[in-house]
Amino acid sequence: MCMKKKLVEVFPSKDPHSETCVTYSTAESRKTFTISRPKNSIACPPLAVESFALEPGHYYRLMDAVSKLSQQQQTQGR
Repeated sequence: MCMKKKLVEVFPSKDPHSETCVTYSTAESRKTFTISRPKNSIACPPLAVESFALEPGHYYRLMDAVSKLSQQQQTQGR
């Protein structure tokens, strides 16, 4: 059995406004991607959301925001 070597390298920028560079390499090829940092928002994203751990109205507002983001990404083809 022949195992192919794969390598993933991540080069984060020291500048908080710059993109992060990610390179995926195999023996035959290499592909580099840049990942944009998220834009600052007024709302602080939760680390985890459990329906029983939050006030119900706040939980539903968070889930509505997640649903809207998902719909936006689907219409943009992500």
